[in-house]
Amino acid sequence: MTTCAWTSKGKIIAAYPFSIRPTRHRVELENGVTVSAMCAIDALGIPPMVNCNATIYSDTDSDDGVYIFFRQQQVNWYPPDTVVLVGTDLLWVPQQTFAANT
Repeated sequence: MTTCAWTSKGKIIAAYPFSIRPTRHRVELENGVTVSAMCAIDALGIPPMVNCNATIYSDTDSDDGVYIFFRQQQVNWYPPDTVVLVGTDLLWVPQQTFAANT
């Protein structure tokens, strides 16, 4: 598995699961640091990986926000009908995102 992504000039743009470029999946750690995740699944993995409380803010395809709260090993989300979708696009490129019926 590749753990970093580079530009054609060798500049690092991502170090799994973090993205240096802004994405629609942002994780705010309890110390106030906000990072971007490469995808929805990666965003879910960051709080347990760094072992701290966090809030995930994710923009959906319908422009609705999804919020996921990690607090002391307990996870809650809003809206309550939020799901994670995993699949591929028409070119078979893997896609992961959150969806909610709001």
